[in-house]
Order: sequence, then C-alpha cells, then structure tokens
Amino acid sequence: MTAGNASAIDWNQLPCPVNVVDAQGRELQANRLWLNLGQTLGQGLSPPAPCLLADDAQQLLLQALAQCRDFVLELRCRDGVAPAGSTWLFVRARWDEGLAAFVCVWQDISAAKAAEQQAIEQAAQLRLVADNVPALIALYDAVDRRCLFANREYARAFGFTELSILGRTLAEIIGAAANTLIEPQVERMLRERITVTYERQLPGTAESAATRWIEVSLMPHIGADGHLLASFVLITDISKRRRDELAVRESEARLSKFMHATVEGILFHQDGLITDVNPPLCALAGFSLGEAIGQGALSFVCDDERAKVAEVMASGSEVTYETAISHRDGTRIPVEFIVRTVDRLSKGQGQRMTIVRDIRDRLAAQARIHHLAHHDELTGLLNRAAFMAQLQPTLQDAARAGRQLALLFIDLDNFKRVNDSLGHLEGDRVLSTVADRITDCLRSTDLVARFGGDEFVVLLRDVPTRADVMVVLMALLSVVEVPVNAHGCALSVTPSIGVALFPEHGETAPVLIQHADTAMYQAKAAGRATFQFFEPVLAEQAYADLLLESQLTQALERQEFVLHFQPQVAARGGELVGAEALLRWQHPQRGLLNPEAFLGVAERHRLMLSLSEWVLRAAARQARAWHDGGVAAVP
Repeated sequence: MTAGNASAIDWNQLPCPVNVVDAQGRELQANRLWLNLGQTLGQGLSPPAPCLLADDAQQLLLQALAQCRDFVLELRCRDGVAPAGSTWLFVRARWDEGLAAFVCVWQDISAAKAAEQQAIEQAAQLRLVADNVPALIALYDAVDRRCLFANREYARAFGFTELSILGRTLAEIIGAAANTLIEPQVERMLRERITVTYERQLPGTAESAATRWIEVSLMPHIGADGHLLASFVLITDISKRRRDELAVRESEARLSKFMHATVEGILFHQDGLITDVNPPLCALAGFSLGEAIGQGALSFVCDDERAKVAEVMASGSEVTYETAISHRDGTRIPVEFIVRTVDRLSKGQGQRMTIVRDIRDRLAAQARIHHLAHHDELTGLLNRAAFMAQLQPTLQDAARAGRQLALLFIDLDNFKRVNDSLGHLEGDRVLSTVADRITDCLRSTDLVARFGGDEFVVLLRDVPTRADVMVVLMALLSVVEVPVNAHGCALSVTPSIGVALFPEHGETAPVLIQHADTAMYQAKAAGRATFQFFEPVLAEQAYADLLLESQLTQALERQEFVLHFQPQVAARGGELVGAEALLRWQHPQRGLLNPEAFLGVAERHRLMLSLSEWVLRAAARQARAWHDGGVAAVP
C-alpha cells in the first residue's frame, strides 16, 4: 500500500476498528468502528495510547511503535475505562513505508481475557482443594496411561513433584513390580467400566520408614460420546486403622513381652498378694519368680516405709511416689513406685500394677547438682551464694553466744600474669592447689569459699583474740607462697589478706565483707604478701578517696583546673628562657588547691593520664597565645 492509494481507501468499509498511527503514537486516520470503540471504552476520548491504555500498556505500545516494524500486542486499558471489569485490546500493526506509519487493526478481547482469568482461577481453586484433601489424587490417560494430573501428596508419595510427574506412565511412577501387581485391577476397571477398590502395602519413604497400607479406588472417566477418556485414582491411607487392628490383636502378647523386656521392675498384686512380677524386679530385689508369687506385696518394702505404702494400697489411688525396698541381702534401695489400677487382666479383676523404678542414679545426680549449685566447680569450695547464705546465720549465732569471729579476704598477688604467661589451664591448677592449702590450714568448723577469679574468703569461728587470728594468718602466708609446679617450673604466688573482726568491725555480712576487702587493698598497698587488720581510718580514707575521685572527674569536665606559670630567666643577662607550668585546682568549696591535695588520689585511681593530657593542651594553648600576642617565644 502506498501513500496515494492509502488515502483513497474508504476505511469505514472495513469490518473492524482500524486507525493509522505514526511512530510517535500520533493518530493520522481512523475509521468509524475505531471511533465508536473509542467512544464506548474511553467515554469520548481518543486516540487510545494517551487516553485508554494503562501506564505500562502505553509504554509498551510506544516502544513497539518506535521500532517501525510489524508487531502484535495485548494491551490493558486504564482502570475505570469500562463500567465494570478490566478491558483488554488486541492490536495487529503493519508498518507501511509509503505512509511512514502503522496501519493498526484493533479488537476488544476483554471477554476472552475474563474467561481466561476465570479458567486460571478455577484451575487454582481445583489445585488448592486437591493439594489439601487428606488423600492422594491422580488422573491417567485411558490409552497410554500417562499422568494428566496429580495432587501434591500423590506426587510426593512416589518421589515426584506436581510438575515432574506429568507425562510419566503409571509403570514409571509406581515401579514395574507394583504395576504388574495392580495390572489386573486396572484391566478390570477399563474392561467393565466400574469403580474398582483394593488395598495394597507401600514401603517406607525417606520421611517415614514405617510401612503404610493404602486403599485405592480406580474410577473410569467416560466422555459424552461414551468413550473411556481417563481413569481417576483416589488413594487413602488406612495405616492407622490397620495398626489399631493389629494393636488389639497383639495387646496381651505385647504386655507380656514388655514385662520381660523392660529394665524397670513391674509387680501385679491383688488383695495385698503378689500375682506376677517381671525378671528386672526379681533381679533388683534378689528373689526368684517362684519365691515372689504369693508373697505379701509389703514383704519387699523397708520396715520404715511400710505404713506409707500400705496407706496407698488401701486408698486405691493412682499415684507416683518415692519409697525404699530391701534387697534379699538387706541392702536398702531407694525406688519410685508408679501405681495404677488394672481393670481386667487374664489372671483376675481389680488388680493393681506397680512399676518399680530404681532411682539410685537419679538421687546421686541430684546430689551432684545440689553440690554444683553451692560449690565452686574448679576448687570444690563453697561459692559466693552458698557462703553468704551461711554467713549471716553464723554471725547471729555468734552474737547470741558472745563469740568473736574473723573474716579473711584473700587475693593472690599478680595472678593475672600466671594466666597470661602459662594459660588458663595452668592457672586453674594453681588455684586448685592454693584452695587445698588454704583448706588444710583451717579447722573443720571454719568456712572457706572462692568468690571468683583469685579471690578467697575465710570465716574463722570462735577466735577469742587477735593472736588466734595471727596464727592462721602466718600459716596462710607461709603455705600459699610455697612454689607450685606449673608447666614444668616452680611458680610462687603470694597472698594479700584483709581481716575484719566480728563484732568489732561490723555486725552484718555485707559490712564485714566490705571492711575485709578494704583491709585487703590496704595490704596490697603496703607491699603485698602481707596482711592488714581493718581500721576505721581505712574506711574513712577509702570514702574520702572515693569522694575526691568523683570530684576530680567532675573538675575535668567543668574545667576547674588552672595553670600558674613560673618564668625561668637566664642567670646572665636576665632574658626569658622558659616557663614552668604549675597545676592548681580551683575547688568550688575549698578554694585554690595545690597538687599535694589531690595528685595522690589521681595516681591511685588512674586519673593521671586524663589530667596530664589536660595540662599539656592548656600549656600549649597558652604558649600559642603568647606567641600570637607578640610575647617572646617561650619554650
């Protein structure tokens, strides 16, 4: 078609909506059917690209037009173009070189799209129902027996997915052996065109090794013309029903096997007399089956427990409780009784069954857990919680009796170096050795605990005088510092010991420990490897240091420090050669303080680094200010 004959065409004679659009989407010509379509869909708006189409469809159309070659598209109109539902247009565009434009033939495919969407939704609903029913469903072609449909559970049962199973034959899916086995059933269904139901057994899967029983129903699918089109397969799992039937048949046999196979003792008694026991109970009590039958059920119970057991027997209640039985040789065995009433057994009615469980290992484990909860795992000493639980009651008893006690706080000097140099295993070995040595120096009535790390606390009961405490202190100092063989070398550690006396230095556990701790730090300050009794002045000094430390920290933040500069002049000539910066603290309450009033606390509490940095910065700023102000450079 050329530009000349194109203009001669009567577009209105064409039986479908047609328009001519250039590569930029501008409409050049359109027939009446196209205009009518635009009127119907666009409520009077035309052309389609800017008015009718959704944004993404507009972009798609413009991109196709820009290529200047034939194309076919399905385009969605904007929402709200049609009174209800989505509107879709189909366009077939032919590029005409003479016209330098596209001749576009349009078609409203909304109904087809709606039908397609409805079919998709119905298929999805069918798939949703099929995949969630508690059954296996499949459809096979009646001629070549290839799978046309399978729900998720059917596909999984044979190791496939819903997609991978499609097109496979029945033999490929269930295996040649199973196919041969069920072939007669399939042939009967195809031949007689009736529903055929049968049961068969399936081996275990990777998810469950248990054998499964299934019930299979084969149903013919016959078309309107009477031809057999496909076969419908419905499989339900009847394993539970089969297992229940088997359980009923084997109940008594299983009980008998259980009684002989279980490691726990089982005893049946009626009217207080033993009617049956299993071998584990015979082994536990040391009697044979023949000796036990007919004996009183209380004959194996320890004498001091018989009243409790007899009360449970008389009440007929079903309970679990702990008691003890006697072995034939007289050994006492702690056990747990689990008592149940048996409604009916082959040997009688109204019998009672007692499961006898040996709990010696359990009690030992509980004792171990209790020990770990109250003792340090490494050294076996009391832990902090257990020591504190015993300390306050001990102090109260001493107060009533008027006795003096001594609390010792022991810290190993520079123990961190042991861990850093030899490792934590060797450090643990040293701690265990030190713990043993501390324990050996004490009386059985004294308490000793590991508070954590390399800290130990000792409570000496009933020490009338300081001389009595000194005896223990000297012993501790001498034995703890004895070299310990660690990593093939002799290693010496020394203790610093703080001592607080009850009631002289405190009447409560927290106060006494705090004062012993304060004395221990004083012992470290005195040179380590020594001891120090608490003195009230120590507490006062510690509090004063704490207060001054807090004030020093705040002074740095508030810029309360000042520098006084002492000029340095040459002996000859008198010229300025330098300046010495002297630190002063402008205390808000105490006025201007010299370094002697606060440097000691700063050194003890690690504030010197921050203080020194402030001095250097302040001195440097002052030197710069002098230089900028024209004063001679001051080193």
